[in-house]
Amino acid sequence: MKSLLTTLFVASICIGGMAQSPQSFSYQGVARDNGGNVLVNQAIGVRIDIRQGSATGFVLYAETHSTTTNGFGLFNLSVGGGSVNTGVFSALDWSNGPYFIETLLDPTGGTAYQSMGVTQLLSVPYALYAENAGNGGVGTTGPTGAIGPTGATGPIGATGPAGSGDDWGSQVVVSNPDLLEGDGTVASPLNIKGSAEAYRVLRTNTNGEAYWSSFGGYGMGQAATNISNAATSWDTQTLNSQFDGVCDNGICNLILKVYSPVERTVYFRWPNDPNLVEKIYDVPAGRSVIAFVELLNGEYQYYSNVGGQIKFEFVGFFR
Repeated sequence: MKSLLTTLFVASICIGGMAQSPQSFSYQGVARDNGGNVLVNQAIGVRIDIRQGSATGFVLYAETHSTTTNGFGLFNLSVGGGSVNTGVFSALDWSNGPYFIETLLDPTGGTAYQSMGVTQLLSVPYALYAENAGNGGVGTTGPTGAIGPTGATGPIGATGPAGSGDDWGSQVVVSNPDLLEGDGTVASPLNIKGSAEAYRVLRTNTNGEAYWSSFGGYGMGQAATNISNAATSWDTQTLNSQFDGVCDNGICNLILKVYSPVERTVYFRWPNDPNLVEKIYDVPAGRSVIAFVELLNGEYQYYSNVGGQIKFEFVGFFR
C-alpha cells in the first residue's frame, strides 16, 4: 500500500539565545495511505535528499530517519540530524542555490523508499547561510565620520614640582646699583637707572663694567656749530667738552646735518692729517645734507669752497 505525504512544513529552528545556529532544520509532515487515510501511530522509514539547481539536480546530501507518526499521522524530523548516506550537511553552501528537498517514504519502517515528491527550499535553511555569511571577508573601511563635539574641560591637574630657576616673585635680584634699580618683582621691576636723563649713552669700560656717559648737553637737532662766515681753507672745530667720555681713545664718528643758504661744497677730515681721504659733500642752496665726520680728541677740520653762513647740527654718532 503506497503512502502519501499530504502536508509538508519546513521551518528554521528558533535559535533564541544560542551562540550559533544548529546545523539542521525542522521538517514536519503527515503520512497517509493511497485511500487518504492517516497513518496513525505507525513506524515509518524516511529518506531526505537535497538536490542543487533543479528538482532533478545532483544530490549533494542524503540522510535517512526511522520515526513514528503520532495520533494525527504527524511526524517530525531534524534534517541534518539523520543517518548520513551522502555528503556533509555543514558543508552545504546555501548561497549557491536554488536547492530542492525530495522526500522518500517506506510506510513499513524499512528502507524500500518511494519518492513522495520534490519541493524547492525557498528560505528556511538560509538562517544557516546567514550564520556562514558572518565568516565572510572583511569589507573595505567606510568613510570617516564627522568630528564629534568637544568634550568638557577636564579637572586642573596637580601642581608640578618647583623648577630649578630663581623665584623672581620672592627673591631679590643682585644687580649693579649704578646701572640698574628695582629687585625684579612685580612691585619693583628692574629698570635702567637714570635712563630718563637726556643725552646719555650706555657704555662699558675695559673691565666689561657698564656705565652711563653723557653727550654734554647735545640733543638731536641742536646746533653743534653755527658759523657766520665759513672757512675757505682747513679750519679746526673743537667739540671736546661736549663729547667727553663718549669717544674711544679720543676717536668719535659724528653724524652732522650741514645746512647752507647758498650752494657750496664742504670738505671734512681729521685735524692736520693730509694723508686721510677727505669726505666731500655738495650742499644745495637752502638745503641740508647728512655728513659723517671723524672726531679726534674732540676736534675735526673742515673747509668750504665759498664763504658765508653755514650751520652744523648734531644728529648722533656711530662706532
